[in-house]
Amino acid sequence: MNKQVHGIVTEDPAKAAAIGEAINFRSMLFKPVAEPCAGDLAEWAHFGSALLSIAFTSGDKLSVEGSAVMVGPGVALAAKHVFEPRLADIMASKDVPILHAVTEHGLQIWRLHQLVLTDTDVAILRIDLASNLPPENDFHAATLTTRTPKVGEQVQIAGFRSDSVEEGAILGQTRVGIGEVTAVYLTGRDKVMLPHPCIEVKCLTIGGMSGGPAFDENGMLLGVLTSSIEHEEGPSYVSLAWPTFGAKIESLWLPGMIDLPTSLIEMAAKGVVGVEKPEAFTIVGEGKCHLLTWS
Repeated sequence: MNKQVHGIVTEDPAKAAAIGEAINFRSMLFKPVAEPCAGDLAEWAHFGSALLSIAFTSGDKLSVEGSAVMVGPGVALAAKHVFEPRLADIMASKDVPILHAVTEHGLQIWRLHQLVLTDTDVAILRIDLASNLPPENDFHAATLTTRTPKVGEQVQIAGFRSDSVEEGAILGQTRVGIGEVTAVYLTGRDKVMLPHPCIEVKCLTIGGMSGGPAFDENGMLLGVLTSSIEHEEGPSYVSLAWPTFGAKIESLWLPGMIDLPTSLIEMAAKGVVGVEKPEAFTIVGEGKCHLLTWS
């Protein structure tokens, strides 16, 4: 059943924050909420500000086409393929990406500031807040991991499937698909569709969830949903996040936190982004990285 939540679009409220005022991003764990299943969550704000819906506005038209996950202050991960068909229009400001998070305090709204594309289907989004700061300036973010899951482990994939966003209101459902890992492809499944590190999960995911987070059985973020077959048992494919850890981000929502440009792995070293066992990831050359696999 669809629900509706409202929010007020504003200029970035952080610009007016008092000197010394704390803005808190809590790295959270999101363990599977149930046994293997697929469907809507009754507690639709379960993931708080960590789970985002991606909409595109073009003139007076709006379409909702994917999901994303917050990993740090104004930094989120999403599926690259959600943005690729619109890149020219985004650059020309004909299409404007808007992201929304459903929280217990209402709708949280973000604007895209920078889009970092990688060699995988995982894109890094640098976003600016465009709604009021939450109570106590408290935000949620997912905790990344460098761990490679094993076949048979349970994975939870989440997304916010939205039907419409109008006048600061969003209508839709928070959905999850929970199932076991059936294959791990550390060098890619194939040369065309999934030529990068990914996993296969036995669960149903549906349209609108693309780019949504995939959490391991400990609640750590493995990556984002890349593709799926809309069948009772899927499969669904998740692009692992770790190959993006060295990609450069040119700015941050809250300036002055860390030297720029930066990356997810550098932000982890400064405690700005939560990463489980970051030492397993190393940069071995320009545009190249290495992961010490562990489980």
